[in-house]
Amino acid sequence: MKGLKPTLISLLAVGLLAGSAVGVAAQDEAEGTTTFSTNLTCDFTGESVLPLPPCELDEETGVVSVTFNNPADKTGTFEGVQVANGTIGLNTVDGSVTLDALIMFWGAVEGCGVGTVYFANTGSGFMDEAGVVTLEQSVYEAVPGGTLAVTATLDESGVLADNGDGSTTAPYSGTYSCETDDADGE
Repeated sequence: MKGLKPTLISLLAVGLLAGSAVGVAAQDEAEGTTTFSTNLTCDFTGESVLPLPPCELDEETGVVSVTFNNPADKTGTFEGVQVANGTIGLNTVDGSVTLDALIMFWGAVEGCGVGTVYFANTGSGFMDEAGVVTLEQSVYEAVPGGTLAVTATLDESGVLADNGDGSTTAPYSGTYSCETDDADGE
């Protein structure tokens, strides 16, 4: 019996340590691309027959604001479709760009399942004289509300590559984890 006590205590300790780790998700690496269906275009006059969002130019600051709803296909760790709804600001004086959007992604997240994930997206960058946008920072931070319990921080920084068909593609990378709904890990 004496030999069983240390073994039993060891098994209990291992069981307690394993039980305390349930519900704690390790961060995995995420990577892939986002292809935006259309380059954003806006209507300064309000008279376009096309369904373009209105442009607002602040004469004092030189910033053009575009409220947009831009669908995109995501591949890689996040495989599906996203819709961004927010505002892009373009400073016509210095070419700086700002982003502020809420994004709804629906599709598969590697290892987490299929469903929806909401992201808050903020960013900044610049547009060169040829109209090419480079995002110096474009951070997607998962927020509550989706059907998948996912924690994620994605970065979509870099040049928005023109695909020649009216769409642009940007690589993304970051970290994510699948979360459980309760302490039992179920």
